[in-house]
Amino acid sequence: MTMEDRSPGHLRGVAWMTLAAFFFAMMIVAGRRVSHLPSIEITFFQTGGAVICLLPWLIARGPGGLRTANLAMHLVRGLAAFAGMTALFYAARFTPAADITALLFLSVLFTVLLAAVFLKERVGFGRWVAILVGFAGALIVIRPGFEAASWPALIMLFVALAFGAVNTATRFLAGAENPNAIVFYMYGLMCLYALVPTILVWQTPAWTDVPWLAATGAFAAIAQQGITRSLSMAPTAIAMPAYYLQLPFAAVAGYFLFGEAPGAWIWLGAAVICGATYYVIRAAPPERL
Repeated sequence: MTMEDRSPGHLRGVAWMTLAAFFFAMMIVAGRRVSHLPSIEITFFQTGGAVICLLPWLIARGPGGLRTANLAMHLVRGLAAFAGMTALFYAARFTPAADITALLFLSVLFTVLLAAVFLKERVGFGRWVAILVGFAGALIVIRPGFEAASWPALIMLFVALAFGAVNTATRFLAGAENPNAIVFYMYGLMCLYALVPTILVWQTPAWTDVPWLAATGAFAAIAQQGITRSLSMAPTAIAMPAYYLQLPFAAVAGYFLFGEAPGAWIWLGAAVICGATYYVIRAAPPERL
């Protein structure tokens, strides 16, 4: 880090991203604790909890805070987020928290790929190579349990793609709308999408499940706020490396709560993905940082 990178604003941005990484990892762990419930039901509780956390902002701003000229984009973005989150909670039933976290790092690479296709953003040869290297890292993560857990691993690739689509839509919306409104639309629509399916597959949670279900919503809301604040204070290339702290956070929590010890292949694959993603971020033109 240069002296400029150590400016108070940049350091606060890194601190907020570290906080976001911690709470995203804890959200995955909390979802894993209640993975015996239908995954759509977990999504419903998670998004409902996040909406409740955002209600003070909506009450303060009033209905006008949700005024938008991009309703169709919000609807598509909410659907992608709903599909991705529900698939994530389903995969959590079979997949260790550290494995999930490592494969989720691919969402940044998918974001670059989708932004190039749909937003016509320039990628360049070096970043295309980095994207291919990142996918190779995903294959390293999948390899140890490929025969026993191939479907959960492939599901996590879908989750990363879905979250990449969400990030691309967010980039499209971010220049024109309030960040809190963007987050509220995502969680509110996800909750609505999950409502009817949840009723159809309803399974009454045990009292011991309730704190974990509430935690998934609270942790998600805090993490989203952390990322938003982080990127408003520091360039992406400075803030995003802290995002990768999710893996050690998830690994430690997974070890103590589930007795899951990540193998060497997980760390190696995650390192390859992180390195490729970091190159993509550093290679971004200044106006995109």
